[in-house]
Amino acid sequence: MNAPPDPPARTSPGIVLAIVLTELVTLGALTVPVVLGLAVRVRSMDLDLSSEAALSIVLAPGALAAMIANIGFGRWSDRRRRRGQGRSVFVVAGVSTGAVAIGLVVAAPTLPALVAAWCLAQVAYNATFAVLYASMSDVVPELDRGRVSGWFGASAVGAVVVSTGLAALLPKDPVTLMLPMALIAIPVAVWATRRLSRAEPVAAPAVVPRHRWWDTPADAGQYWRVWAQRFLMQLAYAFAASYGLFYLMRRVGLTESSAATWVAATASIAAAVSALASVLAGRLAGRQGAYGPYVVGACLLLVAALVVKATGTSVGAYVAASLLLGVGIGCYYAVDLALVLRAVPSRAAGQLLGLFNAARTLPQSLAPALAPLVLLIGDGDLVGGSSQNYTALFGVGLVVALAALLPLRGMTVLRRRIDG
Repeated sequence: MNAPPDPPARTSPGIVLAIVLTELVTLGALTVPVVLGLAVRVRSMDLDLSSEAALSIVLAPGALAAMIANIGFGRWSDRRRRRGQGRSVFVVAGVSTGAVAIGLVVAAPTLPALVAAWCLAQVAYNATFAVLYASMSDVVPELDRGRVSGWFGASAVGAVVVSTGLAALLPKDPVTLMLPMALIAIPVAVWATRRLSRAEPVAAPAVVPRHRWWDTPADAGQYWRVWAQRFLMQLAYAFAASYGLFYLMRRVGLTESSAATWVAATASIAAAVSALASVLAGRLAGRQGAYGPYVVGACLLLVAALVVKATGTSVGAYVAASLLLGVGIGCYYAVDLALVLRAVPSRAAGQLLGLFNAARTLPQSLAPALAPLVLLIGDGDLVGGSSQNYTALFGVGLVVALAALLPLRGMTVLRRRIDG
């Protein structure tokens, strides 16, 4: 009897492109609302709240909805694969529903309506994210995951380049800020779904007994270390990247229009640098097989960015901090997915990878929920004279970034594999 052929060592360029482009446009559709669009929307409403508090009320439940969607749709996609059905049906459905939801975000007349529309957008787009993560475990062989993870990370920050670049060029109204990327995502998702549905899986789907959606395999200990590390990294990043518009207005003294332009332009440039860092770090890490130096370096760059933001009072300091933040998160995105793919038991890939993406979205809920309380600490900002204590906000982020180093102890998937 002839032995079955070995799985390919590299993923086909078409499959990589389908995954990368789908991540780029899907995340891009969410990026402008988070970075700028929702801040503009809440400032246009007549509310008895500070702009920071109103933005937190919108972002926090949206991120919670995203976490639930990641877990639920990841588990659902696992079930479909075990039945011989494809996961990719969720990709088109997710971005199509997301575009409708972004339209509702733009038109929402009240704060409760805005919260509901944003929750729908997060559920829809995160259904797509959950399937993309699981699809990587299906079609990307182990020996190629470092390289593909680098491109995947680059697409995440490339989403910021494209979406915020458009935002910097277009008028600063909700329609032109938020709708273009949501509409572009639909034809890209249709094309990517066709490519992914024809991809040859690298392993057969595992047969597992029925279990509750919150159960995880007993051999997922390494997975939970990677999950905790990503959660802390994303939480530190959320503190560092939050309230850019308000930071420039309150601490630097810019007008809303000028601050919005600086936020969009800086985010676009920082993301371009981040994408380059992600691709380069992914290639190097893939050749070496050891991911530890890139994770540690990313943590330290986040620390540096938070120090600069906590102490800076100029546009130059804001730009410098954003660039440090971009390089750091780019290096991290280059390897975090490859790390978790090493740690995930294949029989629960969709469920656990969906939950892993929740470690990216949950901090988007916690940081805005905590930020208004942190901003009120003391008698105002220790630097710059603002009534909102941005020094305390970035100081908390600094502590979280340092804490992100703790889960690395005992994380064996950081080291070079010797079995492949």
